[in-house]
Amino acid sequence: MKAALLRHSDTPFGVFGYLVLFDDRGERVAYWPTCEDDWRDNKPGVSAIPAGVYDCVRVKSPKFGDTFEVADVPGRSLIRLHWGNTEEAVEGCVLLGKRFGSLIVPDEDRGGIRTDKWAVLESKKAFEEFRSATAGLQRFTLSVEWAFGNWRRFIPEEG
Repeated sequence: MKAALLRHSDTPFGVFGYLVLFDDRGERVAYWPTCEDDWRDNKPGVSAIPAGVYDCVRVKSPKFGDTFEVADVPGRSLIRLHWGNTEEAVEGCVLLGKRFGSLIVPDEDRGGIRTDKWAVLESKKAFEEFRSATAGLQRFTLSVEWAFGNWRRFIPEEG
């Protein structure tokens, strides 16, 4: 089995895309909407991971249980696929959902001010589907791609 994380939106509310699972013949098995942290040059704990090809290895997370960790991300560790709704629920990880939507949450980028933010919804249900689809697997290859390239590299960081 292989997977692709196809990012289509890099927004002030996080990075959004789809995680797609493929069987050994390259046929799509399943897919889920995703939410990640903003792109911040791969800084640990606050950034989405760089585009590239990674090994995903089954792990047992104290908080999320049986899941997969994205291995060998340069300068990073503990990048996991798990449930949650907005970028506030991750520290560089990837959230899975059933659909895109929005939620009013304390915005980490605005000092905790409650903000209507883009989100992935029905995340625990999506995570259970992901676990079912990957049952019996110990690892798979993950290709991480930007639909439009990483446009932020042309814009200087603020502050």
